[in-house]
Amino acid sequence: IYVYTMGTESYATHIINHINKELSQDILSTSRMIARDSKINDIGMVKSMKQVFPNSSGLFSMCLALDDRYDVWSETDHLIQIFEYNYNG
Repeated sequence: IYVYTMGTESYATHIINHINKELSQDILSTSRMIARDSKINDIGMVKSMKQVFPNSSGLFSMCLALDDRYDVWSETDHLIQIFEYNYNG
């Protein structure tokens, strides 16, 4: 499971820690995180599965993205739009 956000690394880390705490186990890891200010994010404000799996386009068919924004993805074949998350912390 990857966390891919247009938020900052700080925001993503907070969300990962919050989800892991709520589940009482370390399901998510900051080593599998892409944020807008991550060194790995080299395509700017458009999300792409190529950022997650840069050398394995064959894996795209096995991927599922959940996002509240449809317009930020370059590939939408495996995208499910969900309700927006509002963090007030």
